[in-house]
Amino acid sequence: WHKQEIEGIHHAQGGLGSTGVFLVKLKNHGVVVLKQKVPDVAREIFAQCLLQSLGINAPAIRSLPFREFKAFTEKLAPSPVTVKGTCLEIHGSRMQETGGVLMEFVPGLELGSPLLRLSQNEFRKVLFEVGRMVAVDVLLNNADRTPFLRRGDGNPSLNF
Repeated sequence: WHKQEIEGIHHAQGGLGSTGVFLVKLKNHGVVVLKQKVPDVAREIFAQCLLQSLGINAPAIRSLPFREFKAFTEKLAPSPVTVKGTCLEIHGSRMQETGGVLMEFVPGLELGSPLLRLSQNEFRKVLFEVGRMVAVDVLLNNADRTPFLRRGDGNPSLNF
């Protein structure tokens, strides 16, 4: 990101008290995801390593050292945004106190109507991958993606 021009930022609102994620479009280099560093960031990094070792597509993730985080967020300040107030959220006290995590953006499917357009073989493959993801979520006690571990709607748009 150091040498990349930033085309724009989209703020995807979070739930459960998080600041959500910031999708940062880099000119000629796709999208990266900036999110607030949480106390259990080591668990997220471990989960990413575990998923990749199991052959499950998972985004690369790394915790930004504080100076790099500050430099990155300063570079974002003049960037165009899709949601008013995005840069205020990035530069707000919650993000600035905790720091950030930078993730690779991995496109996926949101569960729902797009599944209806898949062939039977493609549908089975998606269900198999969802099952693997749910099994790892249960193993790691990751309750924010699917409602299998507790009551609630979950967040199925995360990493499927």
